[in-house]
Parts: sequence; C-alpha cells; structure tokens
Amino acid sequence: MLNRLNELSFFETFRNISTYFSAQVAIQALGLISLPVYTYFLSTEEYGIVNVYISYSLVFGILLSLNLNGAVSRYFYEEKEDFKSFMGTTIISTTSIFLVFSLIIFLFRGQIAAFINLPEKVIPWLLGFSFMAIIFSVYLQIFVPQKKSTLVSWTQVVMHYFKFSLIVVGLFLMSNETYMGKIKGEFIAMFLVCLFLIYKIYPYVKLAFSKKHLHYIVNYSFPLIPFILSGYILHSFDQFYINANVGQSEAGLYSFAYKIGMLLAGFITALLNGSNPDYYKWMNASDFNAAGMQVISLTKLLVLATAFLVLYAVDLGTLLARNEDFHEGLAIVPIIVGGYFLFGLSQFYNRGIYFKKKNIYLTVIVLIAVVINIALNFYYIPIYGYMAAAYTTFVSYLVMLFVSLFVTQFVLKLPKLPGKRILILSLYLILLVIVYYKFIPQTALDPFGLILKTLLFGLLAATLYGKQIKPLILNN
Repeated sequence: MLNRLNELSFFETFRNISTYFSAQVAIQALGLISLPVYTYFLSTEEYGIVNVYISYSLVFGILLSLNLNGAVSRYFYEEKEDFKSFMGTTIISTTSIFLVFSLIIFLFRGQIAAFINLPEKVIPWLLGFSFMAIIFSVYLQIFVPQKKSTLVSWTQVVMHYFKFSLIVVGLFLMSNETYMGKIKGEFIAMFLVCLFLIYKIYPYVKLAFSKKHLHYIVNYSFPLIPFILSGYILHSFDQFYINANVGQSEAGLYSFAYKIGMLLAGFITALLNGSNPDYYKWMNASDFNAAGMQVISLTKLLVLATAFLVLYAVDLGTLLARNEDFHEGLAIVPIIVGGYFLFGLSQFYNRGIYFKKKNIYLTVIVLIAVVINIALNFYYIPIYGYMAAAYTTFVSYLVMLFVSLFVTQFVLKLPKLPGKRILILSLYLILLVIVYYKFIPQTALDPFGLILKTLLFGLLAATLYGKQIKPLILNN
C-alpha cells in the first residue's frame, strides 16, 4: 500500500506539506508554552515593549530594505542559469539600501523611539534584528523552491527553540529592565543562526551587479510593499484596537483564542511551501490541468484541517489554558479558523498573480479587505466587544476571496481553477459545521461529545478520500 501511495503524483507534495506542518505545530506549541514564562518574568509594560519591538522589526525589515530581497524565490522559479548573479545584485542592493536607511534611523533614534513609543536603547537592537530577519527570508526563498522541506523545517524549529532557550537565560540574568534580557537573548540566538544561514546561502551567490536584475527586482518587489504591510495590518489591527479601546483583559482573551486559530495559518503556510515548486513547474510548462488537480488536493487537506480545528479547538484550548479565565474566549476560535479557511482558498487563487508577476493586484485585493476590516471593527467592537473582531475578520477574508476570484478570473484572465469542485468541498465543511453545532454537545472535553466529533470527522475524511483509499486496500 505504501508503495502504491508513493506512486501517486501528489505523494511527494504531501510529504513536503506534512514536514512543513510538523514544524509549524512544534513552533506554535512553543508559542503557547512560552506564555507562562514571559508573563512570570515581565511586567505588563515590559511584555508590551517586547511585543511591539517584534512587530516593528517586521515593518522595519520591509521598509528599510524596500523589500528588494522579495524577488528571490520568483526568479528561482524562472529556472535561468544566472541565478547566482541575480543573488549578487539582490544582496548588494538590499544591504546598501538597508545600511543607508539604518544610519538615518540611528542618527534620529531619540525622536523615532518617542514616536513609536519604545525605549531609545532598543533601536540599535531593532535594526540588527530586522536585517537578520531579511537573511532568514532569503534563506527560505532559496531552499523552499528546491523542496528542501526537511532542512527548512529543522532550521525553523531549531531557530525558535534556540531563541527561547537564550531568552530564558537572558531573563534570568537581567535584574533591571528585564525586557532587555528577552531582546538580547533573542538577538544573540538569531545572530548565531544567521551564521549557519549565510553558510548555506553562500554557494548560491556570485557578487556581481546587473541593471537588468535590479530592474526585475524593483518591478517585482516594490508593488508588494503595500501588500505585505496591509496584510500585517489585516492580521494585527483588531488586537491593537481591542487593547486600546476595550481593555487589556479582553485583548488577552482574543489573543489566546487567536493563537489556537493560527494553527490553521501554519498549516496553510505548509500547504503553500510544499506545493508551490510543483505549481510553478506546471505553470511554466502550461500544464494547467495538473495545477488545477493540485488545487483540488490542497483544498481537501485544507477542509480536513479546518474541520479538525473547528471540532477540537475548544477542547485543545481548555487543555492548554492553565487559567480558567481564558476559557471564555475559546468560543470564537471556530470563527477565527473559518476566516483562515477563506484566507487559504484566496491564496490558491493569488498564486496565479504571483506567477504572472502582476503584484499590484495583490495590493489592491488586500487593501480592500483591510479597509473593510477597519471599518467593521470601528463600528462593531464598541458595541459587541472583542468577540466581534473574529466575525469582522471572517467577513474581511470572505471579501478577499471574492475579490481574488474576480481579479484572477475576469481581470487577469488566468487559467481557471476547478471552482465547482472547490465549492463542493467547501459545502462538505459547511454541512459538518451545521451538524456539529446542532446535534453535538458543546461542552469541552465531554467524553460522549468527543466520540461523536471523532465519528463526524471520520465520516468527512471517508467522504474526501474514500475513492482513493478503497482501491489501495482492495488491491493489497
């Protein structure tokens, strides 16, 4: 049976996806485990500083480099022989621009620190951490297209756990300004990891500068800047707004529920990382049928993963939350999961925009969703509290899906995906949700309810994969 499974066209992609997802589970688990540690050592003010610090490092990495490193993976998929020279142009241009902007930031660090409400002493650390994040991004863009899922996954897991271990050491050693223990520990760990990343990247680089390559980089990467920043706002605005206008306790409840729901976001990342190399190969060869069949397989996996989290998220959250006060927020986890399901479907369509290098449309798509999300949050959160944010995000992702569908099919006229099949698979998920909420007890960790949920999940799995599994069993 294993030999026959290995012969299936999607098996290698599935193996890569499972490897990436295993890494995501390990990373997300660490995120949950680390919360009691950070809240033990850090005051609420210090915890706010380190979280804002991380958030701004992502923004600084994009703005100070002008996202010039963002075209690496796309050029790799071009399958041209001058990739090493392209990498040289990328590194020279990205490093030069980053150093110039970093010098300006450093010279005006007092004013900038006051503007973003961070201590002035963290600005140099912030600049260095942002640049190391760029190195990690380049590493991913080189090795993910090569289907080096094991290498990439191990690197991610080791990096996160190594950072956490040095953070704990830093927190123990700092008697005053404990937040600097986290910042310094994380910085040192990331620096050591980056030495390994540079060692792995080095064979793919030839230090050369080409105007042709720079033109490609600018045309591809610049339109992605507002897209990436808008995506960041879409993912984070509701948490910031709840914290500022409803309260820290409500923000904590929402953030905890969000961490459970984000397990599906990690699964979507695994799906895309594992499947994109084959997708670009088929699109380059104009094998649109194979690309469409892959989307059907991906949608099945996404439906199954979404169903699992909808059914078991409250049970999982109840086990993870040592403080029963957090249980209140778990009711919105299925809504958050549903939003990420819509986000995943939209990414299947948006891959075509990446392939055609029409990235300005990605910016338009996300900006529309961001505007709707902000407007809905401003109106509904003051009325219904933090729970409204889950529903507003769900609606925003639904709009993103419809706009992505319209742009790819009717504006850019990209090869059509199997929309009817995607809709049918989505209806299976909707039917499961209806049955779950109408007939199954909603009490967390209820033995009878767990049995019913397991039977329901098994029925969905059999519906999705029965035709593929049955011949393998009968012919064994």
